[in-house]
Amino acid sequence: MINKLIIILLFTLISSCASNRDIVIEDRANIDSQVQKSKQLEQEKLAIKAKAEQDRILQNKIQKDLADKNKQYPINAKTKEGFIDIDNQVDSEPLFIINKKEQDLLLQKNKQRTTKAQANNNGLPLIFYFGYDSVNLDEKTIIAVTAHAQIMQKNKTLKLRLEGHTDERGSRSYNLALGENRALAIKDVMALYDVQDRIEVVSYGEEKPKNDQHNANAWKQNRRVELIFY
Repeated sequence: MINKLIIILLFTLISSCASNRDIVIEDRANIDSQVQKSKQLEQEKLAIKAKAEQDRILQNKIQKDLADKNKQYPINAKTKEGFIDIDNQVDSEPLFIINKKEQDLLLQKNKQRTTKAQANNNGLPLIFYFGYDSVNLDEKTIIAVTAHAQIMQKNKTLKLRLEGHTDERGSRSYNLALGENRALAIKDVMALYDVQDRIEVVSYGEEKPKNDQHNANAWKQNRRVELIFY
């Protein structure tokens, strides 16, 4: 009887030790997993911090490069005859360029924009409208076109493209010719000021309507010549 009791006690003790060992192993595995996750999280934080530092250094370098270019290549524009003041630009490009060629191109663009601004400020339209199947210019149109020609006289490098348009009525070939003749009517007036060599004439006929509806009001808006300075 005593021997059986001893055997039972020993078996219970061995079982308890095995269970405790399994618990210890499981706890150790959980601890190792938490340590590994903590290390991984710390590495991710360090990587994010390093990336942020790299971005900051790169941003500072870009800003410094832009500042250096702005300082090295200033635009010295005159303030008369269509040239613009560096402090009073109209929809200007950035104030730095790469080389002399780009500087010249930028000044030319600014001259065009300044001329447009001057025309608008003086109440000069850049679009002129025509009657049905007509190339005739009324008195107000002639006065405005003359003012544009005088602006071109003062800006010797300024060029102009006259784009003729018609409404949708009539054949395609007829409307192309009509659009061209409308543009030529304006060019003839400007030629009196000896600027015709810098004027280009293009006709789109009915292909580029300003109003794509099919009624009298739309047709009236589409019979036009647009002035494009460049």
